[in-house]
Amino acid sequence: MSSAAEYAHHFSQKNVPFGIASSPSRQRPRAATRIGNTVIWLEALHQNGFFSDIEGLPDDAWSHETLNSFASLPKSVQSSVRRELQDAFERNGIDAFPVSATEDIGAVTMHLPVAIGDFADFSCSLEHVKNAGRIIVNDERPPPAFFNFPIGYQGRASSIVVSGTEIERPWGQFRNPKAMGPDAPGNEPSIIFGPSQKMDYELELAAIIGKPLPMRQRLNAVDADEHIFGFVILNDWSSRDIQGFEMMPLGPFNDRTDNFSVLCLDILKIPTGDLTTLQ
Repeated sequence: MSSAAEYAHHFSQKNVPFGIASSPSRQRPRAATRIGNTVIWLEALHQNGFFSDIEGLPDDAWSHETLNSFASLPKSVQSSVRRELQDAFERNGIDAFPVSATEDIGAVTMHLPVAIGDFADFSCSLEHVKNAGRIIVNDERPPPAFFNFPIGYQGRASSIVVSGTEIERPWGQFRNPKAMGPDAPGNEPSIIFGPSQKMDYELELAAIIGKPLPMRQRLNAVDADEHIFGFVILNDWSSRDIQGFEMMPLGPFNDRTDNFSVLCLDILKIPTGDLTTLQ
């Protein structure tokens, strides 16, 4: 299995993601970023005078075990934090940060970056929708609304786990493959309960919504960027046989309890006019 240190080249000063981490010396999860193979603890930086000139950044911004508070701040504040980290590194390299605020990536454990209250899963690719339709219901035609609005399902927020967590094969009811076809034995049950026989995962891009929207207030698409804190890579694990049997006509239920694995230090800020991505 590859180690976190092998991905140092993804984490230049042009990236500067935000995440939540802990270590033997810092056992309580705290906000951090990464440059190369160095993890930089943001609360420790703040205590050393960093970010003091950033208007609108609360004094307790880095004292929480999730990034929810920071993610809800205006994008201008988030970009200012990122810019100060970049400017400091470009002036003095990693020595710009106090030793007390840094740690090697190999010593830290990553945690979910935000407390997730809701999760929606959208299918935006036509070819993927057609392929999934063939696999699940033997019909590749996209739903009538697809070209106006992507297919969306509510997922189980409680099923989102840190990347690297072992995934258990789900159990549920599905059509018995042995009972299908003209030559199927007559004593085979048509529906069986057991571990999924058709499990896969989809590599997806997930947007983290940081800035809340008051109830009954509409959000125009041109204003959406102000509410998106950043992005993570997500693996969506699905049990196609369980999903296919239960999803008609209202969509899957038990299958939505499958896990979603999140890479936890890959939240990418988007400064105005510049989208920074990982290779």
